[in-house]
Amino acid sequence: MSRSRRTHFERLRISLTWCFGLFIAILTIFGESRLQTPLLGTVLFTLGGIFATVGAFGRLWCSLYIAGYKNKTLVTVGPYSLCRNPLYFFSFLGALGIGLSTGSLTIPVIIVCGFAVYYPLVVSDEEARLALLHGEYFHRYRQRTPAFFPRFSAFSEPAEYTVQPMIFRKDIGDSVWFVWIVCLVQLISALRDFAYIPTLFTLY
Repeated sequence: MSRSRRTHFERLRISLTWCFGLFIAILTIFGESRLQTPLLGTVLFTLGGIFATVGAFGRLWCSLYIAGYKNKTLVTVGPYSLCRNPLYFFSFLGALGIGLSTGSLTIPVIIVCGFAVYYPLVVSDEEARLALLHGEYFHRYRQRTPAFFPRFSAFSEPAEYTVQPMIFRKDIGDSVWFVWIVCLVQLISALRDFAYIPTLFTLY
């Protein structure tokens, strides 16, 4: 795959991600669940907070290993020994957590469906690039390591690992935004309760 083609795909991917995020944001801000009860809302928000936290710390863990190595070395230890795409796995958990924190069942279902359609295409494109870069080494890694859902029995980590702190520090903000958005969702819910935000959509 040529560099220009990858660049075009990456730009398209970013545009689609922003459009999908905007769609979810509109539903979150102006939609209210018909199934909302105090107990259900508390359960969903708690689960959402847990998933978002796991997603955030999971992405931090992945970034610790891959920061500065992504285009140079095939990382196969730490979270990358559990599955080939742990960043996407933890991103999925974080996004699902955001959806659950809205107190709606509609939004988490949309997020799951979006990931199911979108991320296989992204993973396929990235793994084609890795196969070109790393050849047989990546082929063996692909054979022994699942693509998305972790296999914990395969976990391995080195006694020591060199981290590039300047690059890792830049990745921190990309990792913790799940938790920030959950807090923002709670603020939106409070503003809706006080009628500062109108309800335009009925969700489930």
